[in-house]
Order: sequence, then C-alpha cells, then structure tokens
Amino acid sequence: MHPATQAGKYLAIFLIIMGVGTFLGVISNLTEMILSKSEKQTMMKKLNVVIGVFLSEFGAKLLSVLSNYDPTLDKIRSELILEEDWAEEDCLKLRKHLMNYKENIEAEKVDFDYIKTLLSDNKDFLLILLENPILLEHESFNDLMQACFHLYEELVSRTDYSPLTEMDRNNLIVDIKRVYHLLIIQWFEYMKYLKDNYPYLFSYSIRTNPFSKGTSQAEK
Repeated sequence: MHPATQAGKYLAIFLIIMGVGTFLGVISNLTEMILSKSEKQTMMKKLNVVIGVFLSEFGAKLLSVLSNYDPTLDKIRSELILEEDWAEEDCLKLRKHLMNYKENIEAEKVDFDYIKTLLSDNKDFLLILLENPILLEHESFNDLMQACFHLYEELVSRTDYSPLTEMDRNNLIVDIKRVYHLLIIQWFEYMKYLKDNYPYLFSYSIRTNPFSKGTSQAEK
C-alpha cells in the first residue's frame, strides 16, 4: 500500500500513533520501576533505623545474656568479633556458619527470672514495634518480635520456675533458642548493613559487640 494513497496515509498515521504509544508505555514502566526501587530503598532505611533502635535499647543486651548460656559459642566467637576491615569473604563465611549454627542453651544456667524481668521491662517497647506497619515489610525482624513476645508471655504465665517439669522446662528452652537464633541472624544482618552504608556507626557497633567478653553485658 503506497503511502501517497488515502489508505496509506491512514496506515502511516496509525503506525506513528502506535509507535508513540509504545514508547510512552515503556517510559511509564521505567518510571514506575525507578519509583518502586526508590520507595523500597527508603523503606529499607526506615526499617534499619527501627532495627538499630531495637538492638541499641534492648536487643544487644538480650543477645549478650542469651549467649552466656550457650556453651558452644566459643567455636565461632572469634568470627563474631568483627573488625573495621571486615572483608566480604569473612562476611559470607560467617553468614553460612550462622545459618547452620545449632544453638545450644544450657538449661541449668538459664536465669528465667532475669529474662522475664528483661522482657517485662521492655514489653511496651516490643508492643510498639509489633504495631509498626513498617515491620510487615521485614519478615525476619517481625518473626523476631513475635518470638520475643511469645517468650515473654510464656515466662509471665509462671510465677515460680523451680518446680518446672522437664517437659515444661524443655519447652521454655525451645522458645529461648528460637529468640536466640533469630536475634543472632538479625544482629549479623544489621552489622552488614552498617558496614556497607554507615562505616562510622559500624565502628561504634564493633566496640560494643555483645559477643566480646570485654564488652559483654553482665546479667545482673
């Protein structure tokens, strides 16, 4: 069909319109992708601010306490004592070890009363975090908050821990292990985030490392 004919002109106009429409569609999709990526980055920044506050106010202390009940921690403690020149290779190695690490809480050492007090003192803080809609975007941290609150509820439902049956004690240890595992992973991921994005905050965090015996926070 020759473009000089009337039908040819209509076809040419149609093809031009379709081409412009396709181009605008591509631009629109690219814009949405850029905005979506930007919104996701903003959301992750907000999430990590919340995680940082949690670790600073409560999480690091709880992690220090629970790690004192773990007799096998010394096997990987040296990897947990981070340095400012923490290399990517060491980071990947530690992540693999933590994912496969089998937490071993020594039941005889656990001070249930102290853990209950620690959680009770921070109950309102935990509730505020659980009610924060931002946390729905961070599954692992949300799981940690749920695990902490579940442990709190289990502990406050008992007034005396001396007459616990073996099954009851074992159930509490399972709950503690769950919190401990999720907390170690969350601490690691946050340290990696600081190392990649905020070196000056990472520098401070490694000086207050909950796994360092020199800075370990005593139970009482």
